[in-house]
Amino acid sequence: MATMKKDQGYEQIEHTGDVGIRVYGESLEEIFASAATGMFDIIFDELPQEKQLIEEVVVTADDLEE
Repeated sequence: MATMKKDQGYEQIEHTGDVGIRVYGESLEEIFASAATGMFDIIFDELPQEKQLIEEVVVTADDLEE
């Protein structure tokens, strides 16, 4: 029951929990963006175009684990 949306950077997969997604990207930024898109597509059937909010978030740390 995988929903394929690789062109959007993710696919929905079967999971023992409620739902799972597998994300794709060529950089860490693309992977996070794909994960966000996949989660929002699961939560909302369709976002109204006039209600979309785009906000940039910048995080700094000494290494990737932080």
